[in-house]
Amino acid sequence: MESAMKILTYPNPILSMPAKVVDVVDNRVRDLAEQMIERTKEVEGLGLAACQIGEPLAMFIFKENNEFWVAINPNVMKVNSSIRVEEEGCLSLPGIRAKIPRFNQVSVNFTDLGGIWHLRPVDSGTMAQMFQHEMDHLNGKLMWDNVSSLNRDVLRRRYKKVNKFKR
Repeated sequence: MESAMKILTYPNPILSMPAKVVDVVDNRVRDLAEQMIERTKEVEGLGLAACQIGEPLAMFIFKENNEFWVAINPNVMKVNSSIRVEEEGCLSLPGIRAKIPRFNQVSVNFTDLGGIWHLRPVDSGTMAQMFQHEMDHLNGKLMWDNVSSLNRDVLRRRYKKVNKFKR
C-alpha cells in the first residue's frame, strides 16, 4: 500500500524555510517519523527531512545498515577539512543529479524518538554526505545551493526541462 504522504518538490516555499526545533517528542512526532520511514522505503531513499513532506520541523530520518533512525534536532560538525565531491540526488529535485562538495567525515549529534542523545563520528563518506544533505534541508537549502551560481543556474534549467511535463 502506497503512502498518501507527498514529497514536496521545488519550488515549494516550505523547502526554503528553516526548520523549527522539536520541543516535545509526542505521538504526533512519532507518527510523523513512522510515516516518513514508510515513505522513504517506498521511494528507496536514504533519508528524508520533515520539511520535504510539509512539516518544517528539525527532524529527519535516515537509513544506515538497513536500519532506519530518526534524528531530532540534529547538528553536524566538521571533523576534518577533507572534501569529497560526489554525485547526489534529491527527492525534492526529481530527475536531477549533481556533483556536490561535502566534508568526507563529520561528527553528528541528535536525539532519537526515545529521548536518547547520540553523539558519533561518521567516517563513511556516503553517510557523511547524507547527513549534510539532510541538514541542508533543515536549514532551508537544496543541494544546488552548494555549487557555484553558474552551476546552480544550469541545474535549475535542467530541472525545469526534466519536470516541465510533470507539473
